[in-house]
Amino acid sequence: VLFRSLIGIGFAGSLTTFSTWILELLSLLQVGHWASLFSQVLRDGSLGISALLLGTVLHRWLVRLKEQSPRR
Repeated sequence: VLFRSLIGIGFAGSLTTFSTWILELLSLLQVGHWASLFSQVLRDGSLGISALLLGTVLHRWLVRLKEQSPRR
């Protein structure tokens, strides 16, 4: 039950974060701040992909570590 609640909260949180980010980008677009708009998209995209890659590497390392540990 706790796991489902955490997943639901995380999903709802991600939707509101994404919506806020899109609104911020639209406001930059409306006032014509093109450089800020593109730099924010590139920065946030790069950070997101970097976080994904780091999480993947960490997950693989933890799985290997668990497989190598002696079983009880």
